[in-house]
Amino acid sequence: MIKLFKILLTTVFVSIGLSQEGTPRTINSVNIIGVETFNVKQIRDVLRIHEATFISKMDYDRRLIKLDDINIKTFYVSKGFLGVNVKDSVAISNNLVDVYFIISEGKRYYIR
Repeated sequence: MIKLFKILLTTVFVSIGLSQEGTPRTINSVNIIGVETFNVKQIRDVLRIHEATFISKMDYDRRLIKLDDINIKTFYVSKGFLGVNVKDSVAISNNLVDVYFIISEGKRYYIR
């Protein structure tokens, strides 16, 4: 009787755990809007997230997008754009995620 109870309890916890996971969402595209001074490739080199390719795909994680938001701000501040503003947006459809970074560069300052 105790073995049956343990098996039943284990089955319940495993089924609850599997139902919580769901299907992972994959990043479909990363779009950068508002870049005027630099190349989009220079901004993409700063990012940690990437688009799905034939060889690899990347699962969606909101924390990585926020980290990339900070990385873009740090890149711009290091180049003299002290008033840079970066907003991120996400569009999800059919477990595919489109990420948008909207950049407002502001004025560039030079130190002499």
